Parts: sequence; structure tokens; C-alpha cells
Amino acid sequence: MTPRPKHPPPDRRQEILDAALQAFAHKGFATATTAEIAKAAGVTPAALY
Repeated sequence: MTPRPKHPPPDRRQEILDAALQAFAHKGFATATTAEIAKAAGVTPAALY
């Protein structure tokens, strides 16, 4: 069995960070949700953890 990577690849990680920054800028840190960040980044919410 091949071990699963612990983190998303670096390019995907940057997409997640960019999506999070966009969400925080648009909705504020307190109201942005992980679900909308994940959707904007094109990943599942579990990938954010």
C-alpha cells in the first residue's frame, strides 16, 4: 500500500491560500467558511485540514 501524502502538492497549496485570502478579503475572516474556500480552490473541505 502506498502511503498517502500528508499535505497537498505545493501548487495546490498556493491555490488554497489564494482562495482563502480572497474569501477573507471579500467576507472577512470571521465569516468566511472552509466550505467556500475549498470550493473556490477546487478541493474538498477535508483537504484544508
